[in-house]
Amino acid sequence: MAFSELFQKTEKSNLLVFFDLEGTQITHKAIAIGLVAYERKGKSFDFSKTRFTYSSLIKTEDEIGPVVEKMTGITKEKLSSSAKSFHQVILEITKLLRNHIKTYVSYGGLDLKILQETIEVQDETESNFYRNVKNHYIDFHHYLSQRIIDEKGQSLSIEKLSQLYSLKEKGTFHNPLYDAKMLSSIYQAYLENENLDLEYYKSKILKNPFAEPIFKEAIKKILHEKTITEKDFDEILRNHL
Repeated sequence: MAFSELFQKTEKSNLLVFFDLEGTQITHKAIAIGLVAYERKGKSFDFSKTRFTYSSLIKTEDEIGPVVEKMTGITKEKLSSSAKSFHQVILEITKLLRNHIKTYVSYGGLDLKILQETIEVQDETESNFYRNVKNHYIDFHHYLSQRIIDEKGQSLSIEKLSQLYSLKEKGTFHNPLYDAKMLSSIYQAYLENENLDLEYYKSKILKNPFAEPIFKEAIKKILHEKTITEKDFDEILRNHL
């Protein structure tokens, strides 16, 4: 069954929460967050309308760093005038998502690291929020990097994935709400374009360092049935999407 791993990870949830964090350059303390959430409708999630969106700048005492400033446009001056405390942000998000069974999705483990580095471990609200995210989390970058790669065997950025699926959102990359919305669109497009996923997966299969289980299944079929057709191989690949 295609996408079985994703379905298993989300089957008990009634809310799918895509989030993105921007952090300081060296210490990885949060300076901005964006999230967008969708409710379950039957066996899948309803991507036609958002259930919640949230975004905020976050105060920090740490230096931001020139690379992050250039990418995000976030400066200490901007934070001092319009940012909220991290604790306040967590309180607002917790209240927003309360009474839902959630799965959280981000693109890359850095988001989880930024969350971990920013929480006050003695603060029960912040610690509980972090544990909830960590225990119900999909790193969609890790997931896709085993399936959708470029000619060099490298994973695709959010921007390149948006081009692959011909996706457009209003806004700019490195704005956390924009990135969260784009991630949700990529996630949806991946689930809705099985044939495109399959062809792209197959076209880079020899460059894929995670392809061993697929090759093993193909070899097992050859040994058992003495042959394997392209249709057979496609079905093996499809079951790994």
